[in-house]
Amino acid sequence: KKYILLFTLCFLLFSLSAFAQKKSKKEKKAKKEKKTEAYCNPKKMRYDNFVYEENIKTVLLHEASHPLNEPFIQLNSGEYLLLSFDELGDEANNYSYKIVHCTADWQESDIDAFDYIDGFTQNDITEYEYSFHTFQNYVHYRLAIPNEDIRLTKSGNYLLKVYGNNDEEDLVLTRRFSIYEQKINTEVRLMLSSFKKYYNTHHRLNFRLNCSALGVQN
Repeated sequence: KKYILLFTLCFLLFSLSAFAQKKSKKEKKAKKEKKTEAYCNPKKMRYDNFVYEENIKTVLLHEASHPLNEPFIQLNSGEYLLLSFDELGDEANNYSYKIVHCTADWQESDIDAFDYIDGFTQNDITEYEYSFHTFQNYVHYRLAIPNEDIRLTKSGNYLLKVYGNNDEEDLVLTRRFSIYEQKINTEVRLMLSSFKKYYNTHHRLNFRLNCSALGVQN
């Protein structure tokens, strides 16, 4: 019986090891195929910050008053994001944009566009200016979000995609951004330590969370 049990255990360990190796090979193969597909199709949609055209440079997306900040704004706060990019060349092109609601892991959600957008779901970028007295000619494009054509009504992750020729598959760039809601207010009080021996070296922090907007019950 001991030999049978030992043989069964060894067989199970071998089977698990073989399964893990097989799974690992499949995952590596899938990643390789994905990279190959992206290489063969440079216009393939990516739910990430990406530039699809070589002549598009200096892509920036940030809260308008803080150019170095990440693209996060508060819902219905009056804050807005500013997208800007340069296109090398002498002529301005017709570029459009669309905003896609994403899940927590940055994939397209199943929420209908009209459930998170107030306004038009697709719009044109109309603000641009030509360079002058520069060694390299370029056109500088700007876009503010939200604007008079589009306003977002839900917090969450979003992907901004810019495309040309009124063709969503003719991608120019994609950029991630997020909108948050202030539903919890935090109050912090700095106090003396509760222990006498730490009076001169330590402090105590008291936090108070106001969760009334979430409807939390004790």
